[in-house]
Amino acid sequence: MMSKRGVQLGAEFRYLEPDYRGQIGIEALPYDAMTGKGRYRGRIEHQQDFTSRLSGELLVDSVSDSTYFTDLSNLVNQTSQVLLPRRGSLTYDGDWWTLTGRVQTYQLLQDPASPITRPYERLPQILFNANQNAHLLGSTLQFNLDSETVRFEHKSSDKAVGNRFYAYPSVEATFERTYGYIRPKVGWHYTVYDLDRNPDPNDASVLW
Repeated sequence: MMSKRGVQLGAEFRYLEPDYRGQIGIEALPYDAMTGKGRYRGRIEHQQDFTSRLSGELLVDSVSDSTYFTDLSNLVNQTSQVLLPRRGSLTYDGDWWTLTGRVQTYQLLQDPASPITRPYERLPQILFNANQNAHLLGSTLQFNLDSETVRFEHKSSDKAVGNRFYAYPSVEATFERTYGYIRPKVGWHYTVYDLDRNPDPNDASVLW
């Protein structure tokens, strides 16, 4: 009970099973006497193992207005929050590779006296990583690949939007002896953009 605002209600539900786990939290101030409005917060966290290789994650956090935490929370780590994440992902683990698909957005809690720049949203993002070892001439060869395909969006017209593909294949060899080792590595970075909007083609800082 807050003498100047009213009665705030809250509830939390947690669950844990062999294949899934998570929690749901709800807070509500049906009527804030200082603003004349109802105010709320809702948060969902869920993780699930669909099979031994396929797993997923969901996180949704939302509040009714930008000053919800500064007005109603007594926790320092909450009053300093300016970005509430909203994301969902699926991950498949192969024998020597991993594939992840993800979408990610945010709710921006903007302070007019100290504005911050809105981050980019990933709609969607696909990650593929692989590594494989082989033995050759007394050495261990490790083949690695890190790659990403992402659609990046932004609500500000002065930010670039479009698609990006990134790949970094590499090979690393390990020659080990009792007195020491040598570990040479060679790799290649490759990045390409396909932009739908680019406010300033000469300014690389607009690219995320």
